[in-house]
Amino acid sequence: MYRKIFLLLMLVIYCFPNTLQAFERKGKPGKYAIMFIDPKVKASKRQMAAMKIPLEADKRWYAYKGYNWVIRDTANSDFIAEAILDSKVKAIAYYGHGSSGDPTFGEFTSNGWQEFIKNKIKQNLTNQGYSEKAADAIAYQNSLNFDLQDVVNRSCGSLKTTSIADRFVRKGEKYYGCRADNYRPLSPLGVCSDTDCMIEEYTSKGTVGPKSRKVHCKGHQLYCKQKGTVYSYPKTALDTNLDEKCDKCGLPYIIERRLAPGLRGVQRGDVWCRDNPNF
Repeated sequence: MYRKIFLLLMLVIYCFPNTLQAFERKGKPGKYAIMFIDPKVKASKRQMAAMKIPLEADKRWYAYKGYNWVIRDTANSDFIAEAILDSKVKAIAYYGHGSSGDPTFGEFTSNGWQEFIKNKIKQNLTNQGYSEKAADAIAYQNSLNFDLQDVVNRSCGSLKTTSIADRFVRKGEKYYGCRADNYRPLSPLGVCSDTDCMIEEYTSKGTVGPKSRKVHCKGHQLYCKQKGTVYSYPKTALDTNLDEKCDKCGLPYIIERRLAPGLRGVQRGDVWCRDNPNF
């Protein structure tokens, strides 16, 4: 623990001599990180002073990774859900208060977020004309994991269990949280057993909760050779025998005469496709 504090102080001295004033940082097109600051924390000069260095460190981390980072002074669940459901948002971060029980991200625990996002997806699908039964089944499956690539949760107890991490982050990607009951950045109390001044890295195991009801193909990364040129097709189904089921996963890719949600397209008939571009 003392080594962590020393390394953090060195990071402050050498890497963060000044405060970044920008509200947004431009990175790669279509790759966004949304950073949510709880207004209750923002209203406290003491808490914001303690959070200043971690916030700057995360800005620079996102800049290094090529993200367009955007700060939102809100912990409103509707705004967080909007970011989760936006395909351009690959990472989110939260700076606020946690829970004395199960880990939270803002207002909800893992199960609370699953239900909240499921209802959002279901409403969108019914508005598009899907039946209640189909919308409920698709929304359930698509809310088991939020498919984010990087999540930072700087709140108390945010990594006491891995429930939020496995819900928010796709399998194999990174989540950063606090294993102790209390998160106090830059505090000497960080040496106490129930308090930590830093967050730890965790590799997500993916979907949590009941076994997924497999409803439809969610697409695959295909490489197809056409006239001597290899093209990449992300989130695409493969149907060489024209039975309206994906050859790779065996699931239908048409739901109520529509292409299943999340799919970009289908390769049908006599096509030459592989999982990698090495033909």
